[in-house]
Amino acid sequence: MHSRRNEHGKGTRKSHWLIFDEPDVGLGKGYRIALGKLFAEFATDLPVNTSGFIVVTHAREVASAMIAVGASSVRVGDDLRPVSAWLRDGDLPKSIEDLEGLSKRSINRRRAVNAVLHPRTPKP
Repeated sequence: MHSRRNEHGKGTRKSHWLIFDEPDVGLGKGYRIALGKLFAEFATDLPVNTSGFIVVTHAREVASAMIAVGASSVRVGDDLRPVSAWLRDGDLPKSIEDLEGLSKRSINRRRAVNAVLHPRTPKP
């Protein structure tokens, strides 16, 4: 199903990760279900030299198909319930106050992630 050749007809020689950031944006539910199935198939038979496959999504239809074939998951945000609870029950209700505070929480979360990814080294 998956080509192991790039657009120039040559095989991929370098090891790499494939990362999709919210590939489901703008897709209706039916297409999100199909995308989840496609990604699940792809993830179970990665092409040569593909070290890993990461999908960032808010779509349960995409996540559920991937989880069903054994994908790992990482949750970031305010809702840290187990993935199975999110898949089963959906998103937690939000208020206008939650929406108004979203920008500040997002900035703080990004700073915390950056602090982990790029720790400051103490000056001698």
